[in-house]
Amino acid sequence: MGCCTYLLTLSFTLEAPKLFEEGYGFPFLGSTGQFLIKDAVLLAACATLLLSTRARLAAVRGG
Repeated sequence: MGCCTYLLTLSFTLEAPKLFEEGYGFPFLGSTGQFLIKDAVLLAACATLLLSTRARLAAVRGG
């Protein structure tokens, strides 16, 4: 569920009006950009946990 939530939130990147601060440009992220970068990091954490759990379950089941 975590991965689905963050993938859905990151889909807003395509529609985000402005990711970077006005007048500064790249690499100074605005509040929207910071929110989306945070979600990208949390998506990576959820995916890591998912793969780790999957590997442990396979080891416990003997496969």
